[in-house]
Amino acid sequence: MRTIQIFRFLTFTFLAGLAVASAQKGAALSGTVTDPQGRPVAGAAVTLFASGADAKSRTTSDAAGAYRLEHVAPGRYLIEGSAPGFSAGRVENIHVEQGADTHVDLALELAAIAQQVVVTASGTPQTVDQVSKAVTVVDNRTIDMRDEYSLSEALRPTPGLRVEQSGGPGSFTAIRLRGLRNQDTSVLIDGMRFRDASAPQSDASGLLQDLMVTSIDRVEILRGSGSSLYGTNAIGGVINVITAQGG
Repeated sequence: MRTIQIFRFLTFTFLAGLAVASAQKGAALSGTVTDPQGRPVAGAAVTLFASGADAKSRTTSDAAGAYRLEHVAPGRYLIEGSAPGFSAGRVENIHVEQGADTHVDLALELAAIAQQVVVTASGTPQTVDQVSKAVTVVDNRTIDMRDEYSLSEALRPTPGLRVEQSGGPGSFTAIRLRGLRNQDTSVLIDGMRFRDASAPQSDASGLLQDLMVTSIDRVEILRGSGSSLYGTNAIGGVINVITAQGG
């Protein structure tokens, strides 16, 4: 009789341990992130949102587009996938049960082409496609991605633009557009002419090394004469620094 009681106790303890282990393990959520053609999207960010809570779980899809989230508590969830060049894909009302492996695929759609609006070329808002002159827009996301802090370094990769420095950071800096002199490039801040009144040519060349790219929205670079709008210093082109709202 005592042996039977011991056996029952051990069996109960074993089953209770399995239940606790299962509860600690939780459920899993997995799937594949694909593009509109059904091809896998590698490196997509997958975020799981708990319904009615701020809890989040994140992971990234692998080379085959597969993702997996472990230790998911039972409940209802919303899952979102995103990747550069795609619109975010979402699946709502996902019911996850205890210990189950739930499979949810995410299909991403191509993001719409963003039309950048510039004002430097004509003084009025226009899309880049409507501008007859060569215009390059460097936005704050690009600057942050490059981890730049000075205007000259942020503009260095721009086609048709050359940055010359006599030394390290803070040294005299010249920006030349289309191979012309540095005083032939007009610098604007929010459309207002920025210049050194003490300079012989009344240009901004003596101040370029001090311009930082903090609190800006974008920089518009017009390659081509803008003298009709911005004066004689705009023979080579125009650099217009657009500050962020409230900046």
